[in-house]
Amino acid sequence: MDRKAKELLKSVVYSIALEKTWLKPAEKIYALQSAGLWEAARSRDQVDLMMAAGCYEEAIPLYAAFSHWRKVGDALFALGRLDEAKCEYEKGPNETGGDYKAFRNGPDRDRLIALAAARGDWTEALNQVRAGSPEPVFGKDVVFDGSSRAKTPLMKLFAHAAAKAGAQSAREEMQKFFGLAPDEADLFLDHARSDAYAKDATKLAKPPLTRIPVRSLKTMLEDGNTERSREAVLLLSDLDATLASAIVDMSRWKSTRSPEALDRIVYWLTRSGSYEIFKSCLFALQCEHPTYGKAEEWEVEFYTAHPWLTRGGMRELLKALVASDSPPSPQVLLCCAFQHSYSPFDFSNIDVDYTDPLTQIRAQPAWAEAVIGKWQLGTDFWQQWSDFRDAGCSTGYGDLRQTAPFKTMAESMSAALQTAWKQEFEKIRWKTEHGAFLALKALLPDVRIVQHASPIWLAPQHLDIYLPNQKLAIEYQGEQHYRPIEIFGGPEAFEATVRRDETKRRLCALAGVRLEYIHFEEDLDARLRQIAETVAANGG
Repeated sequence: MDRKAKELLKSVVYSIALEKTWLKPAEKIYALQSAGLWEAARSRDQVDLMMAAGCYEEAIPLYAAFSHWRKVGDALFALGRLDEAKCEYEKGPNETGGDYKAFRNGPDRDRLIALAAARGDWTEALNQVRAGSPEPVFGKDVVFDGSSRAKTPLMKLFAHAAAKAGAQSAREEMQKFFGLAPDEADLFLDHARSDAYAKDATKLAKPPLTRIPVRSLKTMLEDGNTERSREAVLLLSDLDATLASAIVDMSRWKSTRSPEALDRIVYWLTRSGSYEIFKSCLFALQCEHPTYGKAEEWEVEFYTAHPWLTRGGMRELLKALVASDSPPSPQVLLCCAFQHSYSPFDFSNIDVDYTDPLTQIRAQPAWAEAVIGKWQLGTDFWQQWSDFRDAGCSTGYGDLRQTAPFKTMAESMSAALQTAWKQEFEKIRWKTEHGAFLALKALLPDVRIVQHASPIWLAPQHLDIYLPNQKLAIEYQGEQHYRPIEIFGGPEAFEATVRRDETKRRLCALAGVRLEYIHFEEDLDARLRQIAETVAANGG
């Protein structure tokens, strides 16, 4: 294995340990051990995975080596060894723990309170809160044990503990600790006496890491032996060979623009379904095909080939757009609009309740490109495009997502798409596709069937009907797949639809998914029965 493959393997092992969407902790451990790469993972990642998989006994000595008293205590807590856990939580600062050096200067009050709650020792819970010296600060916060936190959970806990312990001084203490008026303190205590905060106390008595079922190492590895973890073993085992193939495909695509080569690259980058692993693979590919600070023509097409590529290479994409002598295509502009709508690049004004307004529109890219093409013909586009290029030239190599003209242009496109959707496209109900889905579910009641499935390797496209366990997809081919339809964007959109259909066919072949098509003039019921009979005959 050469140096670049070793570096990628190291990065992917790290990504597997950290990623949260593809594999469960037990699956990660099984995959890394089966691939002979467990020792390649960092020791802190090994022990965190052991803990998250419920192997508390195995985790204790590893955490003890770091002097990470909270995690040792959590493992003992989960094992029901509460007295030992209390001893760990009472330990003070950790001067030898390196990355795990304790942030506190004294006992772990939060865990000691949780331990007291688990035991039903509400007097001890009250004493631990008192020892933390709560002090009200601005608004909804309180300083407790030297750090700021939300006030309400601590008030509920204190009131519940006081009610259970019959504390006579609770009213005055709540006023002092939390800055409450007498009537406010009375209200909290009245609620506590009626057990209004019992659920909060029960949740507190079970810290998240202690809620995982206890498992032996043997049982955990058996549980981790799944189809997904075996796929991870395969990915790790042939990473050097697949990287070499991807590098060759990248060179071929840059010189010939072969769509087949680009599809293979996209599938290699996204096949795991993990964005963390995708980033590792993309970086390895970028190292082999650097741009030396210059925007190159191929970058625009490459970084709009898949939503993750747009997300991971948005800086490169925008830099290439600014350097271009011609305005971007509707497809490129649509990628920019989708990416900005999905994740607005404005860290100074983060809205935790934000939802992407273009979610439904993403499923109809041909129509959306036609809308953007019409928007491009207006005067707004040319002014906004000019402002964006001017800002890009003056910004140099900075991140152009942070410029006001880019935000203005992206939000104008988003508004045009939403307006057009409400005026025309939302009226279409797709009765045939939905009817086909319901009919197939009736024909195959015991088979898992997904409507509008979106495996990440196929993004931004979707499969009309997908049977994941059978690796079978069914596509209803409406009239727009065979001739230009005005509402879908006319001739240009039809050409794009044909290209997308070919891309979908190639990617499904790479993923081992069989495609069945239903022509819009076929007898839908008869075709579905034929497909269902084939699935049943194959043990579906």
